[in-house]
Amino acid sequence: MQIDLILPTISLVFLNVVVWAYPRVEPRLKRFMEGGEFTVKDALGLAVVLAVAIAVLALSPSALLLVLSMIGIGFVLNLTSLIVTGNRWVSVILPSIFYICFFFFWNLKLLNIFAIILAFGTSLILAGAFSWRSSLAFIAILTLIDVIHVFGTKMMVEVGQKGVQLGLPLMLLLPAYPAKGYLGFGLGDLFVASLITIRNWEKFGGRAGFVTSVHIALFLGLMIPIVERFGALPATVFISAGWITSYLQMRIKERKARDL
Repeated sequence: MQIDLILPTISLVFLNVVVWAYPRVEPRLKRFMEGGEFTVKDALGLAVVLAVAIAVLALSPSALLLVLSMIGIGFVLNLTSLIVTGNRWVSVILPSIFYICFFFFWNLKLLNIFAIILAFGTSLILAGAFSWRSSLAFIAILTLIDVIHVFGTKMMVEVGQKGVQLGLPLMLLLPAYPAKGYLGFGLGDLFVASLITIRNWEKFGGRAGFVTSVHIALFLGLMIPIVERFGALPATVFISAGWITSYLQMRIKERKARDL
């Protein structure tokens, strides 16, 4: 049985960094969300749009994925820099560095670095856009779509393979250890994990973010031997399982504290 420690460790560190950063940039995020947070209806609509987009990209030439990714990545990097620094002029530096690196110096290390930056920025943006209820609705429908597109249509796998062939930072490509080979982990999975970790931290406070990240990391660790046997799997299922177990643990702890 293959065991991997790299992905669970990176997810654990990443989720805690996001939870640490979120309250520090939240005021700027709220200023960008002048129209208010997404409603449940908005969240469901966005999830459906993403499902359709995956189908379109899977059936389209790779060139379309490349063009749309270049536009989207530049936008997210610009917005991330603007949120973190608050300076419009500084915010153009990071997208510029990405384009120069991608077209002239690209390699696996740079791919993973920019994938982490994209995941970090998008996680903060999504956390600022969703409420507790809309987060649950978004994650629930996204998990269902993930299952359908991985097991049913196979389109999620097709888009992932195109992204890897183009060298796009749409997933982390991590060496497995002590298992051998490489493991791909989509940025969408990191977005989902970050969103529910932040929501738990907001709801329960204290060490809730850390507890949630530990549960998610453990379930991702359990996913690796299953992937070895069955192939590509929807990671959102394992992430959601980690959220559910962490939520139940904190609810039980909260109830015991109330009964004292």
